[in-house]
Amino acid sequence: MCDENEDPLKAAILDAFEAAHAASDALHAANDSWTPDSLMRRQIEELDRRLDNPRLFEPRTLDRVYAVSQALSHASELEWVTEFIADEHCVSESPEHSFFTERGRAIMKAYLDLVDLLCALRRVRDLIQAEELASTLRFQGTSQFGAR
Repeated sequence: MCDENEDPLKAAILDAFEAAHAASDALHAANDSWTPDSLMRRQIEELDRRLDNPRLFEPRTLDRVYAVSQALSHASELEWVTEFIADEHCVSESPEHSFFTERGRAIMKAYLDLVDLLCALRRVRDLIQAEELASTLRFQGTSQFGAR
């Protein structure tokens, strides 16, 4: 996080860069333990190239981050394992224990880091739009008051 006196847009951009680095690292870790289909692999590779340069802030990047995060969410759901615990003294149903596989944990980490990145990119976008709107309103206000 950045100093509270710092420009909010600059702080949001720095946060987005940090989130992009974390997401990139998590995607690489997930890729080491998971083999996505060829279409998803291409989307992940294309997204990864965007994460480490100014293309990070292009509007299309938001769509890519969202699409890949949704695919990772779905892939992680397939990585749940449920074990039934045999207990000969239990008169009701056997207790069960559900958990992620190692691969599932790596995929879920990448998913969560992409969600963080998505939030950071949306914050940058929203701050830019707010500044543009504020500038427009300021200009309209000065021209309206100057005409009297």
